[in-house]
Amino acid sequence: MRPAGKNRWCHMKKLRRAMLCGLSFLIAIAACVLRPASAPSAAELSLRERRSVLSGQTRILELRRGASLASEAAAATGQSDFAPVPTDHWAYPALQHLSERGLLNGYPDGFFKGDRPLTRGEFAEAMSRMLPVDAADSQSQLAAVALRTEFSGEINSLALRLDELSLQLAELQARLGQVSEANDAATP
Repeated sequence: MRPAGKNRWCHMKKLRRAMLCGLSFLIAIAACVLRPASAPSAAELSLRERRSVLSGQTRILELRRGASLASEAAAATGQSDFAPVPTDHWAYPALQHLSERGLLNGYPDGFFKGDRPLTRGEFAEAMSRMLPVDAADSQSQLAAVALRTEFSGEINSLALRLDELSLQLAELQARLGQVSEANDAATP
């Protein structure tokens, strides 16, 4: 039922005020969420660069070591690219089908890791392999370039943060190993 006369005008004012309030609330939230991070100092950047180089070198060595071990294990057992997936598992035929066509490769260490959540990047990579190359028209390619350009700062800062966290995790794991060894040595 519609308000009549003066009540209708009052109702419209309240509705307009509520819409403006909601819009200003959304703008405030967007401003807080999308606020760019402050630029790091030269010392922080230098430290981050050194840590990222060290972290990258460590990660490459770990991946190479894991890939060689996984390929040796797969060759010895005669199993496919997805070493931890048993051949009688319900998903094995589908994984084998996708692997044979080059659509799903697993991780560089030779494992499938089907029990962990898939990241957006991993999903996008798998989908890009499944879609035909000519499916992307020039307009969508331009949109992808624009998005990549627009969010490159955020992506780079997330990559730096991920490298820092990986380095901290490696340091903590090394300390845990030392404590564990000391504990084993102290225990009769």
